This record gives sequence, structure tokens and C-alpha cells, in this order.
Amino acid sequence: MRRSVPTVIALVALAGLARPAAAAFSTGCCACLPSHGGQTSQLPSETQALACELITGTGYPAFVTRCQGLGGGEAPCLNPTPGASCTATLASEGIGCPAAAGAPAAGVWGLTAIAMLLAALGIRAAHRRAH
Repeated sequence: MRRSVPTVIALVALAGLARPAAAAFSTGCCACLPSHGGQTSQLPSETQALACELITGTGYPAFVTRCQGLGGGEAPCLNPTPGASCTATLASEGIGCPAAAGAPAAGVWGLTAIAMLLAALGIRAAHRRAH
């Protein structure tokens, strides 16, 4: 029994070392590109992205979901260039990023709450006007 304890400790230590670091999940500089329905005869010199973001860890699926919510089609990622911003990294590949982050989009429940609030205020104003 005493001999198996050091073996178990060694195996646990090796398993801990074999665990991938958080940087291993880093995706890089990602761009949300608009989905194009039509075809053009000329290729644009620069593709304007809907959103650009440095994705680290396991955040790529959430970025793809936000991209689809913005009407984007694909979300390619590039390895960040050392010492350069994501905007510069993506620009080197012909992808233009928006100057500022876009306004947050309201979800279904947020829009429902706003509609209910406005309806309640309208009913209250009509009730006051009637009296």
C-alpha cells in the first residue's frame, strides 16, 4: 500500500502537467464578415467587417453567435501579429474593422420589456388625460 501512494501522486502530477494551458485555446484576432447574397464582377480591395475582436480562451462560439446576430456570415480568425493590434493584423489581410464597437443589440426579452414599459406608460398617460 505504501508503494502505491507515491505512484498515485506521480500520476496525478503528470496529469496536471499534461493539462493544456489557457493560451492553447486562444483563437486570435477574429472578424465578423457580412454574408453576401449577390455576386459582383469585381473583388473589393477591402472587406469591411461588422465586428472585430481578440478572442481568447474558449470565447469563439460566443463570438460566432454575436456575429450571426449582427447578420454576419463567417468569422475567420488570424494569429495576432506580435506588437500589432487586431485591427492592424486584420487590415494586413484586407479586412477593415469598424472604428468603434457597435451598439449592443437588444435581445427578444429586452425588446419585450421595452414594449411593455411603453405600453404601461401610454395607458397611464391616457388614464390621466381621461380624468
